[in-house]
Amino acid sequence: MAQENSYIPMFNPHEMVSNAFCFKLCSDLTKFAIEFLYKKHFFKKSARNFLHSLTKNINKKDFFVDRNLYNLSENWNVISSYQNHSSSNFPAYPKVIYIGLLNVCNIGCPTCPWFSKEHSKTLKNSYFDIIRKLDRVAIETILDYASEGDCRLVFSGPGEPLLEENLLEYIKSAQQKGISQIEVATNGLLLTREKMLKMVEYGVSKVSLSIAFSNETYLGLADDTLEKYKETLQSIFKELLEKQVKIEVYLTIMYEAEYVKDFLEFLMSVQEYSFIVYSISVVSSSGIKGNIEDMGVQLVGTSRHTCSSPLAALYIFPDGSVGLCDRARFLLGRVEVEELSIGSIYKQDLSKIWNGAAHKKIVKHSLEMNFDELSQCKSCNKWWNEMEMF
Repeated sequence: MAQENSYIPMFNPHEMVSNAFCFKLCSDLTKFAIEFLYKKHFFKKSARNFLHSLTKNINKKDFFVDRNLYNLSENWNVISSYQNHSSSNFPAYPKVIYIGLLNVCNIGCPTCPWFSKEHSKTLKNSYFDIIRKLDRVAIETILDYASEGDCRLVFSGPGEPLLEENLLEYIKSAQQKGISQIEVATNGLLLTREKMLKMVEYGVSKVSLSIAFSNETYLGLADDTLEKYKETLQSIFKELLEKQVKIEVYLTIMYEAEYVKDFLEFLMSVQEYSFIVYSISVVSSSGIKGNIEDMGVQLVGTSRHTCSSPLAALYIFPDGSVGLCDRARFLLGRVEVEELSIGSIYKQDLSKIWNGAAHKKIVKHSLEMNFDELSQCKSCNKWWNEMEMF
């Protein structure tokens, strides 16, 4: 047994592990107090990080654990004898598969890299000029593979999943195939009480929604679209609470400064629902504050390190191409899809793509930190190690 606080590295030594091999929390309550107040929205993330920096110095070289334990723990050591042993265990399946059903959307959320009024101007090729959509055979093939590997499954973008008329059938099929973690990421505008309850019935455990208090988002729709959407969400949340449905709702709320009153009123109206996890963004007329290239940035530390995504995720794009990360998906329409993919489900089995030469080449470059060799990596500034972000 290793001395003090130790852990065994994963295949990728920079990958987050949900449960450490051994761990000891901090010796006083200062860090607990900081985290508690931050979670209760008493101050912003920047203030929370500053306060943590004033506490006892810590040493966590090459250690990435669940963020709560990371902030609350102190010093760690690596069980070095396991480092080489773990590197031989290439993962047999991805942990999560994102299914991009189609490449069209019904609104232009200000933070969307593909369909917002401003960010769509940065698209450079024809990927979104024609409708691309995964067919039923492809979907069932993906579901079979996810079932074999016990993968988490997310129906998501770049397009709006609820525009797919067969979405509920696909979710039900995933449940019947024994997939235990099914999620849907949607802008929510087409969501109804009936659809939500059906998704729950068919095994969906998490739904990611968004609502935007902005001028741009619902342009071209009826003037009362936002009001009706707010009422729909409140009605859905109320029923989920009354029925004691076991589900997590990840709600992204975006607002422009001029709509801060409306935003706050809505936020207060849904505060009672404990199953909702919030993400709040202030946006401008040109989208989320900051550069389009910085969207979704989740830097950990200041030094570039190996990313976990190529070892943990598959992204199936609407044309059937297969990518390995959110960055590759982000670049759709900006870089030719062939440069971002490791294969196509219309040409190869997913198992052969996952275990194929193209995938292993990317993993090798990533582990060796040769990022300039990879289109999606060389300009990336959001290398992942927190697996819950996938």
